[in-house]
Amino acid sequence: MAEEVNKGVLMVGQGVIMRGEIKVPSIALIDGTVDGVLEADVVNITENGTMTGTTTASRVRVAGKINQSTTARSELFITKSGSVTGTVAYGELEIEKGGVFEGSVSSTK
Repeated sequence: MAEEVNKGVLMVGQGVIMRGEIKVPSIALIDGTVDGVLEADVVNITENGTMTGTTTASRVRVAGKINQSTTARSELFITKSGSVTGTVAYGELEIEKGGVFEGSVSSTK
């Protein structure tokens, strides 16, 4: 039963560093560091997480840091502790008070 629940899910734990091209069919939970290309249905960057490179997903939630290029086809949510730097394309964008965005932005709609 546990295999069914976690099918297609990637978790990069705190202290883990992952580099390269990563394709995740479902959810990518980043609590560590990823450097490269990340493609998933949902990307969740925790407060401890950092993603540097190209991030592409339907939905992206950022409580940590994303640097360089981010495409959130449906929605991008930056929490009060989140920071996004670089080029962003989004369907819908929400930034909590305290959240940081620096760079260029365009809508995918």
